Amino acid sequence: MAFPANMSEVIAVGASDKYDVAWDYSNYGDSLDVVAPSGDLRYGTYDFRGDVWTIDQMWFEGWNPNYSGWDDAEGNANYTGKFGGTSAACPQVAGIAAMILSRRPDFYTDAKYRDTCSQVVRNVIEGSAEDLGAPGWDELYGHGRVNAYRALLSVIRGDVNNDGMFTPLDVQQMVGFIYHSHPSCIPKPELCVGDCNCDGGVTPMDVQYLVKVVYYGQNAIQICYDYMED
Repeated sequence: MAFPANMSEVIAVGASDKYDVAWDYSNYGDSLDVVAPSGDLRYGTYDFRGDVWTIDQMWFEGWNPNYSGWDDAEGNANYTGKFGGTSAACPQVAGIAAMILSRRPDFYTDAKYRDTCSQVVRNVIEGSAEDLGAPGWDELYGHGRVNAYRALLSVIRGDVNNDGMFTPLDVQQMVGFIYHSHPSCIPKPELCVGDCNCDGGVTPMDVQYLVKVVYYGQNAIQICYDYMED
């Protein structure tokens, strides 16, 4: 892959279809980082209907005005199926990067991460991607298809009440879950958020770890790629 995809500052994004197969229009090579789902744009047959819907500008301002009928997003003017190619794949990766930073502003404010913020975000996106093609990195899929859910789980261990902060309320819920047998304290779909120390389980050691973070400013909530409930 050529400039600018081969720049170290750039995340090079390819496109996969809804079956996790790389589109034939997607570029590939030794600079590819990840792929993201995208629709097809069949210019050769003048059929511009894609098979992945995206949010559209509403009504007459968008690609799918309310009079366009059922050939685009089944007539739903708030969406369009006409945005495809790698142009549609790249914004998804940018959106994941934004979500990561919205949940972990310390990546660009704390001295520990400040100088490497962009690399940390890249590492999270690549490390949380679902491997496709040959095992590990390959030229067709890079590190795999991005997964926003796994990317966020990688960086929010300890935020068990999902309020975007690490506070005494998280400690309270962890204590309730572990010591008082209240499984409702941590919703099952987000159980791995309670694995603060990334040892594969939710134990008193996680409470100890979180107490050090919340009350004593020790440690930093680490990046973890162990997805117990994925």
